[in-house]
Amino acid sequence: MKHAVITIPLADRLLLLRRAQRWTQEEVAERLGIDRSTYSYYERGRSRPSYENLLKISSLYQVSCDYLLGKDRLPPPWNRA
Repeated sequence: MKHAVITIPLADRLLLLRRAQRWTQEEVAERLGIDRSTYSYYERGRSRPSYENLLKISSLYQVSCDYLLGKDRLPPPWNRA
């Protein structure tokens, strides 16, 4: 019997990561050097970050791009036991 693999969409991962840090969208956008509305669109799934912004987000949250894109199911390093 195979186990079902549940993938969390990028938008939901971004929201979870931001909330875990207790940051506002404005704070994240400022750290990334983008408009708050742009980051809001990422979290709502209305648009996807460019490759450059994906790398910035990965660095900011200290997670891999694979994790953000759902290819890696391991939790972020700051959440490991």
